[in-house]
Amino acid sequence: GAVASEVLASNRRALDRLIDRGMFTEELRPQLYVYRLDQQLPDGTTHRQTGVVGGLAIADFELGELRPHERIHHDRAAHMAQHLDAVGVQSSPVAVAVRAEAGLGPALVRCLEAIGAPAIEARGRDGLTQQIWPIRSPESTAELIELLSRVPSYLIDGHHRAAATAIHGESWLLTAVFPADELRNQAFNRVVHGVTLHELLGQLERAGYPWRAIDTSDLAERDRAEIAVGAPGAWVAVRLPLGDVGLDCLDPVRIDSVLLHDVLGLDSGTRGRQISYLPGSQVPSPPAGALLCVSRPVEVSAILDAADAGQVLPPKSTYFEPKVRSGVFLRTV
Repeated sequence: GAVASEVLASNRRALDRLIDRGMFTEELRPQLYVYRLDQQLPDGTTHRQTGVVGGLAIADFELGELRPHERIHHDRAAHMAQHLDAVGVQSSPVAVAVRAEAGLGPALVRCLEAIGAPAIEARGRDGLTQQIWPIRSPESTAELIELLSRVPSYLIDGHHRAAATAIHGESWLLTAVFPADELRNQAFNRVVHGVTLHELLGQLERAGYPWRAIDTSDLAERDRAEIAVGAPGAWVAVRLPLGDVGLDCLDPVRIDSVLLHDVLGLDSGTRGRQISYLPGSQVPSPPAGALLCVSRPVEVSAILDAADAGQVLPPKSTYFEPKVRSGVFLRTV
């Protein structure tokens, strides 16, 4: 509508002001960058991941060389495509992974040994430090392109942005590619609004799924087949079917398909109104008037295996941190 159009136009005007102030440097030829993220963790340690920023062909989706792992909401992707049309830039590289054995990590170490100090270093208020090195060496550039061209890549974060780029008709996608063994995935918990714990337990008994009362000290000790569900002042562990391999052994899939769909009858049309998401490594307190379904993090290897098998997880199944930041790289479309 008119309001959305004005917001998009305002976004474009804000970008023009930044460009006019010289906040961005234009590259006149194809360029790769080493991109490092250092995130300070609550326990005082630092998580580091180092990747390469460049472009991957949209055609790799159709060829199966760029493999997604989550379903998308097509209306959201279409809305993002409208944003690209109005603003005219991609400012958020999607995060992509390659398996550790591809050798990207050692290749980037060799590349950095020949470069020296970063061209850009910035520390945010959230404790994230970003470092960027342009790769000027033709030999290093050729090595990285050859390395990435012979292995499949995996879309990690940015499924909707990738789909929007394809809808917009672009031939390539702005990406930051990282070795999979450097990624840090956290849980994505589900919050169900408008359902009491009493109502859930009644539905579980009717459906034949056993449950037991627990307290917060039992959350980490529960059986692998059990899903923890909390309400203010009370927790239960619900035993759901647990597969041996594949998607059926992953908590987000079991919560969405069994607990939310089969037991509570929530389909994709009602979830937008009744379900929200809380990511993070720490289990939050259940909000008032809602249920909290606690999900274990999905291992990165399981995500890549699912993508190799052509399987997709429900939306909001993974939460990778640190996230690639917006507004550092711009690509005109």
